[in-house]
Amino acid sequence: MTNSSKWLDRALYDLETAVSLLKEGRLLYVMFMCQQAVEKALKAYFLYHHEATPPYVHNLSRLAKESDLENELTRADIEFLDDLNSYYIASRYPDEMDEIIPLCTQIKCSETLTSSKKLVSWLKNKMK
Repeated sequence: MTNSSKWLDRALYDLETAVSLLKEGRLLYVMFMCQQAVEKALKAYFLYHHEATPPYVHNLSRLAKESDLENELTRADIEFLDDLNSYYIASRYPDEMDEIIPLCTQIKCSETLTSSKKLVSWLKNKMK
């Protein structure tokens, strides 16, 4: 198994985890797992196409740019990545959690999970 495949497998696992968390109503962590899945899929793509270690960053827009994807992503895609970024930090610090938990509605989490699945699938298809 290649390193890019390992990254992609972890991304898919994170999406499965997000599905389980959504069913359990653990909404903040649905958002965190979606962020993690997209980050790992972007790193898989980077590794697949650059044959180099992915950047040690968590900013999804930056990872997309470093992966030479900025011309293939729509403005809505970039906005989605930027929105997901906020859940990476917020889910790790108690003060930030208090501010962001009210934003994690069932609808928001479901839509984010759907968008994350689409983006991960798109990246996966670009690695064939």
